[in-house]
Amino acid sequence: MAFYKPHKKQRQNYVPPYDKELLSKPVADLNISDALKEVLINGFVTDLCAIVKRNEREIFGVKFFNKKHLTELKKELTALGVDFRQDPREPEGSLSEKSEKEEAFRQQSSENISQNSVKNRDIDSRKANKPIFAENGKNRTKEIFGDRAKASASTQKQAKPALKPAPVAARPAGPLTEADWTKYTRNGRWGYIDPSTNRIKIQPVYDEIFAFKEGLACAEKSDLFGYIDVDSNVVIPFEYELGMSFKEGLACVTKNNKTGFIDKEGTVVIDFRFEAAMSFEDGVARVKEDGKWVDIDKNGVTVKVY
Repeated sequence: MAFYKPHKKQRQNYVPPYDKELLSKPVADLNISDALKEVLINGFVTDLCAIVKRNEREIFGVKFFNKKHLTELKKELTALGVDFRQDPREPEGSLSEKSEKEEAFRQQSSENISQNSVKNRDIDSRKANKPIFAENGKNRTKEIFGDRAKASASTQKQAKPALKPAPVAARPAGPLTEADWTKYTRNGRWGYIDPSTNRIKIQPVYDEIFAFKEGLACAEKSDLFGYIDVDSNVVIPFEYELGMSFKEGLACVTKNNKTGFIDKEGTVVIDFRFEAAMSFEDGVARVKEDGKWVDIDKNGVTVKVY
C-alpha cells in the first residue's frame, strides 16, 4: 500500500517529553485494534513517537483515520501516560502582532469615520442652502444645471451589465475505473460507488475496505481480512488478522500474531515470522524480527539492520 503523507507538516523541532524507550514502542505492539494498527502503519506512523509528535488535528492527516480511531488511540495513550502534542497558547494580556494590527486598523477606522462625519456635515450644509419649492404638494430640487443634470440622472439609471457565471468543470464522461471510485457507507458497512454514474460497484457489506491496488482491494469482514477484485469476487479468503494493500506484487498479512507476505494467488512467499512489517518499496520492505527493525528483499533475506 502506498504511504500516505499528510499535507500539513507537524512541528519539526518538537521533542516529546517522555522516556525514549517508551517512544520507540512500535505501533504493532500497542493495545489497539488491528484495523487501527493498519491505518497508522500504512500512513507511515510506525511508533509511539510518531503519534505523540502530532496534535489531535494533525493525526487526521493519516489516510482513513477517523473519530472512532481517535477515541481508541487516546485511551491507549492515556494508559501509557503520554498524550498528543499540546501546542502552547499565547498568554493572556500580551498583545500579539496580529492584535497590534487589529488595534491599528480600529484606530484608522475611527479616524475615517470622524473624517466622513465632518464631510457629511458639509454636504448637509450645502444641501440645506439649495433653493427648493413646493409643486403639487411635493418637494423637488430646483433645476440649476439644466441638461447636464438630466444627462447625469439618465446615466445613473442605466442597468449594470450582468455578471457571467464562473465556468463549471466538465464531469468525466462514461464510467470511471476502480482507481476513481468513491467509498460510501450504509448501515455501518462499506463499499464503493462510481460517482460518474451513481451506480454501486461494490456492495456495502464490509466492516472496512481499502483502495484498489494492482487490481485487488483489501477488505475486512467479521474481524478478518481478505482480498476482492473489481467484480466483488473473493480472490483471497478472509482468514488474516490483518492485511495491507498489494504493492510490487506482494501484500503484507498477519496470521497467528505473526506477519508475512503473500502473492495475488494467496501463496505465502515470505514466511510468517515477523512481529511487524510494512509494504515493499523499490524491492525492499521494513520488518521487525526478534525485536529489531531490518530491511529485507523479496526473498526474505535481510539487506540492512537498524
